[in-house]
Amino acid sequence: MLPLIPKTDKDGESKGGSKSCNFLIIVFVFVIGLGVLLFWLIVKPRWPIFTIEEGSIIEGYDLTSSNHLNAAFNYTVRVSNPNSKLTFHYEYLEIKAYHGGHQLVGYAGVYDFLQPHANATLFSFGGEARDMALFASPGEVDLRVEIKGRMWYKAGSWKLHRYKVKSECFPVVVYLDSQSGF
Repeated sequence: MLPLIPKTDKDGESKGGSKSCNFLIIVFVFVIGLGVLLFWLIVKPRWPIFTIEEGSIIEGYDLTSSNHLNAAFNYTVRVSNPNSKLTFHYEYLEIKAYHGGHQLVGYAGVYDFLQPHANATLFSFGGEARDMALFASPGEVDLRVEIKGRMWYKAGSWKLHRYKVKSECFPVVVYLDSQSGF
């Protein structure tokens, strides 16, 4: 009995082997793509929602005649998970406030927490303005609140993908009145 030798073309390459390999690769890519599409249609992943809930000056403020401010601010930020089937696992979140490109002294750092599906979590953070020049109209402070972090989508015990989160709330306007207060 003679051994089976694959047929080759003039260049010495076998016929038929590369076609079946290409077909298997195409089927594999199609099945993976279909699986991802079905997962997305079932789970419908959405990004977290960040909102400023409340802002206040926690200590007396001093608004000088040269339009410079000394004050301690306190803000409450709401982080909402709008997903009904996914959990967020935050590695960290940093919340900072800026005025005119200058960071207020102090920020909030939150590390390693799990946010269940359809949940809202509140964080308080503070900042202190020391001799901060006001760039807007007198008695008005425009702040830019920046939230940065890293998070995972989780479905059950599976960590799906790590994302960098960056959100900006601008302008957060604080009105000051030198006679009646904040």
